[in-house]
Amino acid sequence: MLANELIDLLERRGLLDQEIIEALRDQLAQSGAKVTPEAVAKLLVDNKHLTRFQATKLIGELRSGEYESEADAVQANELADDLDLLDDNADDGEEVMAVLDEDDDVAEAIAIDDDEVAEAVMVEDDDVAVAVAVDDDEIAEAVAVDGSGPNKTTARRKPQPEKNIWDSFKIYGVAGIILMLIVSGFGLWWVISGQDAGDFIKNADSLYDSTSYAEAREQYESFVNSYGTTDPINASKARVRIATTRIYEAVGNADPTDALTVAKAELPAVQEEQFMADERPALADTLVAVGENIADKAEDAEQTEEKKTFLAGLDDLIAMTQNAKFVTSVSRQSLATRLTELDESRARINRTINRNIRLDETVAAMTKFLEGRETKPAYDIRKSLLRDYPELEENESLQTLIEQASGIQQELVESLSTLPELLTSDPLSSDQKTIVLTNRVGPGVPGLAGRVVYFQVRGSVLAFAADTGQNLWRRFVGYRNSHLPTPLGERPEEGVLLSDGARSEVQRLSGDTGEMKWRSVIGEAFNPPQVEGENVFLSTNSGRVLALDSFSGEVQWGVQLPQETQVPPGVLDRSTRLYQVGNHSNLYVLDGKTGKAIESYYLGHTEGSVRVSPVALLGHLFVVENIDPKNSRIHVLRMNESGDGLVRAQAPILLTGNVITPPKQQRRRLIVLTDRGQVKVLDIEPTAENEQVTVMAEQVASYESPTATQMEVDQTQMWVTGTRVNRYELQMSTGRIVFSWTKHAGDSFIAPPKMLDDILFHARILKGTKGVRVTAVDPTTGDMRWQNDVGVPVSMLTPTKGGVHAITSQAGLYMLDGEAYREGISGTPIENPGGQDSSTLRFENPFKVTDDVTLLLNKEDSGQLAVYNPTRRSETLRIIKLNIGLAKATAPPIATAGGLMLALNNGRILLKNFQTGVNLGSPFQPSAPPEADIDWYDLVPLPNDPEQIVLGDDRGKLFRIRAGDQLRALTEVDNPIKFLGTMTAIDDTLFATTGGPAADVLLRYDINKLTETGRTTLEGRVLWGPVRMDQNILIQTDDGKLRAMDAKGEAVWTLDIPPGVPVAPPTMIAGQWVMAGEPGWLLAIDPATGKITGQIDFGEPLSAAPLPVGANNRLFVPGSEGVIYITDLPTGGASE
Repeated sequence: MLANELIDLLERRGLLDQEIIEALRDQLAQSGAKVTPEAVAKLLVDNKHLTRFQATKLIGELRSGEYESEADAVQANELADDLDLLDDNADDGEEVMAVLDEDDDVAEAIAIDDDEVAEAVMVEDDDVAVAVAVDDDEIAEAVAVDGSGPNKTTARRKPQPEKNIWDSFKIYGVAGIILMLIVSGFGLWWVISGQDAGDFIKNADSLYDSTSYAEAREQYESFVNSYGTTDPINASKARVRIATTRIYEAVGNADPTDALTVAKAELPAVQEEQFMADERPALADTLVAVGENIADKAEDAEQTEEKKTFLAGLDDLIAMTQNAKFVTSVSRQSLATRLTELDESRARINRTINRNIRLDETVAAMTKFLEGRETKPAYDIRKSLLRDYPELEENESLQTLIEQASGIQQELVESLSTLPELLTSDPLSSDQKTIVLTNRVGPGVPGLAGRVVYFQVRGSVLAFAADTGQNLWRRFVGYRNSHLPTPLGERPEEGVLLSDGARSEVQRLSGDTGEMKWRSVIGEAFNPPQVEGENVFLSTNSGRVLALDSFSGEVQWGVQLPQETQVPPGVLDRSTRLYQVGNHSNLYVLDGKTGKAIESYYLGHTEGSVRVSPVALLGHLFVVENIDPKNSRIHVLRMNESGDGLVRAQAPILLTGNVITPPKQQRRRLIVLTDRGQVKVLDIEPTAENEQVTVMAEQVASYESPTATQMEVDQTQMWVTGTRVNRYELQMSTGRIVFSWTKHAGDSFIAPPKMLDDILFHARILKGTKGVRVTAVDPTTGDMRWQNDVGVPVSMLTPTKGGVHAITSQAGLYMLDGEAYREGISGTPIENPGGQDSSTLRFENPFKVTDDVTLLLNKEDSGQLAVYNPTRRSETLRIIKLNIGLAKATAPPIATAGGLMLALNNGRILLKNFQTGVNLGSPFQPSAPPEADIDWYDLVPLPNDPEQIVLGDDRGKLFRIRAGDQLRALTEVDNPIKFLGTMTAIDDTLFATTGGPAADVLLRYDINKLTETGRTTLEGRVLWGPVRMDQNILIQTDDGKLRAMDAKGEAVWTLDIPPGVPVAPPTMIAGQWVMAGEPGWLLAIDPATGKITGQIDFGEPLSAAPLPVGANNRLFVPGSEGVIYITDLPTGGASE
């Protein structure tokens, strides 16, 4: 029904309020008659909702599609101009209903004879429309009369066409038409020349309403000339319509900016005219239509400059719609949807223009860079463009330039002229003896006898007997640029590859003995070696790719890529092709036999975004790119039968989290794990017609933040480690990954789990400890078969009958006797009060209470105290509960007044019985906010009265207290200076340090009055100290110096010290200070002159002070990886 279509059109254009739209629809739905769009339009015009111009255009647009010929369309427009015609398709005798106006007038349908025509006229208020029937040649005119009923309209029917004398009109041809026009023109001239002003303007309006704009304008111009001064109201109308007719005429031009040009020229002159108020609604609609035409032209334009021209016009047009003299706020509200769409079109066009400009600039810049064979800046500028305009990814010009750049990258691959040196000697000195402390328990796995498993524990690689868990050997490889050990076969004699990051070497060792077979000096940091058959492939950070023989270590070939690399190469079956991802942009395909560059494929990744090797599987190459910290994607590439000719096979597969662990292959499936714990199982079907790679199963992310996840897969089982170990069942038939169990929550797993036959092996750091627990478990239940704690720092060594006692930070007590010395390994502790399953154990920084008793406080749980007393027949090492609740010690404890003094974060100072853990006397509690934590500085006993203690806190207080039955303050002062932490004393002088603008400052206080007595500006920032040694204090600063200073703060001597801080104060041995450094150095220092008399560098981290053993002062040096190094006293001065 065309009336409904008209209402829809009105709603789309935003010409009426929604309430009126809904009212019209309701009346149409309720009436049983067929209503013409002309009747609806006339009703809206009569009620001032539409102008006659708007209504005429809408009816013409609606009716134009019903006519086949142009002549018919013209006739339709002429009929629509009258706004009085009925639906041409109405059947005989069918009633026609008039539409209610917004005042809810009642519409009455009046039936008339076939030969009558009724014209419906809407009248206001109480007028009643009366329809007068006439013959075919007559027109029924509606006459308004006064009445009391509601407004009514009558309607007419279109008569049935019948043959009459006018059917012969066509016979007369052109001559008759010309004659008629002459007569009509003469009549018009006569009427105009003889009519008054009212008739004049009425005639002009009639022409205007019929869209005869040129004739109407001529009439309006004549009216202004004739009546401009005598009829100012109509003259205003005439002037406005002279302007608007020119605009409306220009709307139909091919160039939509013509109408804009006319509007800009005409409207300013008439914007203040009185009649503009009546013309603004129609003008607003026209201006928006002009803007829509300009926007359409701009979007269709192909040339950027042409788009710019149209955009400038659109900007001018939008500015006009924002001028209230042309478009009122009411019109803006009714046209809001179209105006919003216009703004969106403007933004879209502007973006397209900017995109085209950037594209042209990028193409020009890339071309210039590639002429100079500079691919990196060419890649960078393209990526910058695509970040803003990703739709240009497949742009033909950019694709051509990328192919050119990739070709250049392939040409830049060169053969190496210098290859790594091959050695067979062991760099470790055979004179240096070590003892490794382990703690092995469990029944074992007899079926794995003769097999070996390897784990990297912090900076060392350890080999374990797979059946018992016994540690077979240990080798330090460093903390930086070292990689997981890679077995060269299932049998131990086939050996294992180690990556020695400390020496930048690849080493092959015997699996069961750790004997060196060969080592290749790479000379720089390199990526994990990839073993394929008898070949070892590796790439270096500088971009070298090397192929080594796994048995002999000989270099088979080496090439230099034009980019750095951060991941090892992917290897195709039988080593025919290598796939090496560059640091950015490119993936290089190399011949696995010769190293020749076969292809350079543009992947487009950013620097460092690829963290794992590409995987070749069933004719596809999978490359995982980390997009951002929360997301990654798998690029799926297809290769030819030779393993090259890479092309994109399908859209990338998205993942939640980054991929940092290599994917696992299982027949035709690839399993990918992210650092958020998401798992996706991909299935490859090479015979599929469309996408050959699909996601077969998925496990959602299980971590909220990035976690060092690892995995192992065995047929239908999967284990994922991170801060726990989870077991899953892979139900491929249903596409599900089903969770089974989780264990060891809170621990940190440090290596991928490994499946060997039917046993799963994993390594983890127990929560709150520093050691590593290597475990063999039943893969189905997770039950332990054996476990071995290794790498636990050694906290102290002390001589005892028959050897040396060693205490670890997990409260394990070991006996280092002759057997341990010969074997180099101590398998189990003699006492282990910390237990096998305990966590949060870090007993460090031992201090003596008596000659026989040494105490170690748990740094993870201040309520636990390890008490070592070798005079006891049993429980030489005990753990005492101190009963301090959730409080935590914030300063190292000290021994005083026969007990242990603790400074807690709740502000309390306690004196504890170290044998029982009960309080000795009342605590000291300075006033403090109840919710605040207190950070205490060191507790310092007075040298001449050890039961008096000086302490300070971060609230700006210094105290001197007396220990005894009641802890009480002797002196309390305000201290506005914030100390760096450590304090010590010589005689009556208290030393502390504080920060300064350029260097730290050494402060001196009167130890009784707690008042400052002096300060010394140091040469740098304090790294360690002050620590008292005899009558001097030692301070290490970041300028590489260790200084000895006297009680007045004056330098006694200064020496250069190796990088790293001491692990403990020096130990006096044979008249020399022997000091151990955290990185692994051992110095012998003359205490009088400060000269270094000897130095040893173990190259491995140390954890506590050395112990001289025997008459020759053989040194046992504790290591932080659970190792004791045995060496002679350093001699020979400082090492260069």
